[in-house]
Amino acid sequence: LASGGLQSIFGTDGIAVKNLPACVRLSQFLILPPYQKSGHGSALYSAIYDDILTDPTVRELSVEDPSEEFDVLRDINDWRTLEPKFREARISINVEPFTGTEKHRMGPLATAKLLDATSLKKIRADTKIARRQFARQVEMYLLSLIPFSHRAAGGASLTKILIQKTRATDPADKAY
Repeated sequence: LASGGLQSIFGTDGIAVKNLPACVRLSQFLILPPYQKSGHGSALYSAIYDDILTDPTVRELSVEDPSEEFDVLRDINDWRTLEPKFREARISINVEPFTGTEKHRMGPLATAKLLDATSLKKIRADTKIARRQFARQVEMYLLSLIPFSHRAAGGASLTKILIQKTRATDPADKAY
């Protein structure tokens, strides 16, 4: 074993650890008080993210147990990256499954019927953003497409939307 090592036993000759796919995990950034709110956290996150994008062995960047402040920093930076890609791919909610003549009942519906899953998978693979964070960004983007007046914060009647569900006449209400 000493001369051949584990590589000869398991047949992994020629495979270097540095060439295996990896997931980079961040935990937190520590920015000292005099330097906070100056963009240093975003600059550091962007530098790490840019480095990860150029590394072919890294499949995704994830963050382990982020604080609320780090979540905000990450959301803002990931939004800057993803929003143009979502817009270019014309990602939107397909309300067509809710406009048919069948019974208007909310039930299980495949995500692929509501969203362009192929484009989303490609964007996620290209940007190397973790699945949960990517889903969060997709949700924020889709909500941004709905006019403010059709959202709860904009004065929409959630009770009316919840009662009407698929029978709502306005596509923005259906999307919400």
